[in-house]
Amino acid sequence: MALEKLSRKVSYLTSCDQIDDMCENRYGVPNSDSTEKYDVDATLGCCSCKAGMFGKFCKHQFAVMILFQEAFPNAPGVAADTRHSIAYIALGESCPPLHFYNSFQTATMLERPRYQNGSETEQNTVTTEVELLDPNSVHGASCSDVTP
Repeated sequence: MALEKLSRKVSYLTSCDQIDDMCENRYGVPNSDSTEKYDVDATLGCCSCKAGMFGKFCKHQFAVMILFQEAFPNAPGVAADTRHSIAYIALGESCPPLHFYNSFQTATMLERPRYQNGSETEQNTVTTEVELLDPNSVHGASCSDVTP
C-alpha cells in the first residue's frame, strides 16, 4: 500500500535520464516541478528532502529504487500476504501456508531482571517487534553527516 502511494507520487519520473547518477550509490533527484534536486544516498537510505531527513523512505528514494534497481535499508517491506500471493502464483498448490511468510523480524526478547528489596525478581518474557533501524540515524550517520 505504501509503495503504491509512492509510485503515484513519482509518476513524473519515468526515466533514469531525469536523475543525476553521482556515483557511489548517490543520486540527484528532481522535485515534481524540477525547481530543486534532492540528494539521495542509497547506501545510507536517506534523502535531503524534509521527509528523508527524518528517516522516512521518501518518493525520491523510491524513484531511485525503481529506476536504478538500488536496494535501500529503510525501504518498506512486503507484507506476508503479498509474499504468499506471489509464491502461490509461482508454486501453485505446493506453496507453503501463509504463516510461513510472516515476518522474521518478530523476536522474543528478555527484559532485564528487576530487583526488589535487594533480591532479583522473576524475569518476564516479552514478545516485541525488533526495530531494525533508528528512524533518526542509519548506522550511526544521518543524512546531514554526508558530504557530496
